[in-house]
Amino acid sequence: MSETIEANTSTPKTQEIEEVIIGLEQLKERIVNETIETAKKVKMPKAKVMAKLEQHPELSFIDKTLKELRLQQPTSLTETAKQLIPKARIVSFKTWEGVLPKEVIQLFQMSDDEGRYLTDDDLQVLKNCEKMPTFSLEAASLLRDCAAEIVDEAREKVLAKYPNITAEGGDLYPPARAEACWRDFWHFLRCITYGIAGDRTDFTSAEGLHYMSLLYQELLVPLSAMVLGLEAVKTASLKRFSEEKQVELAPYFDHLVSKLQQFSNS
Repeated sequence: MSETIEANTSTPKTQEIEEVIIGLEQLKERIVNETIETAKKVKMPKAKVMAKLEQHPELSFIDKTLKELRLQQPTSLTETAKQLIPKARIVSFKTWEGVLPKEVIQLFQMSDDEGRYLTDDDLQVLKNCEKMPTFSLEAASLLRDCAAEIVDEAREKVLAKYPNITAEGGDLYPPARAEACWRDFWHFLRCITYGIAGDRTDFTSAEGLHYMSLLYQELLVPLSAMVLGLEAVKTASLKRFSEEKQVELAPYFDHLVSKLQQFSNS
């Protein structure tokens, strides 16, 4: 997976760490959502909202604690999985060369290398490039800002369809395994926003997708649930736009959905 499912051992210490991590991630999500909602009510500029989140002392503490806890998590990844993870880079801007300026492609590449969405500064740089449609950049920005909500909606769809998938013995048990999948939904949307912002549906790497397929097989990732989740990400994302714009944006989601569906045939 883009973040990869790391199947943890089920020792008491590991379970305790998993529970703390999940609790902190939920707390972080709640703080972010509450901050955004409050900012909307007072009509705070987006740039100030993002700066407020970056400087939030509690969020900084949570991020630091999460990083330390994840380093303590023992994993049972096979050697094959460990070798596949760095190769499973599903984004590629190779076909964009010669179409978009080199500095623009470098901006996208840096964002992918850092595993993050395009920032407001990135989008401002892109706005200064005449090849970048304004709506595409606005859509990428909106989806980035709604990413947590979109992933939540996708997760609920998966759990509704497969209610026992996170229970003991389910395909997404223990909790750390499920959380890795939800993070993949976040990263899937991130990759799609690159395509939208760049006005290009060809934003994936055939080689990276091949290795990701092998990684999913190695880790026994429930492909049907992941495809359903990605389709739910599409639905949750598109409903935030007019019907006319939904038609315009759908191909970017369909591109990655079709690639993921092909995993079962690879």
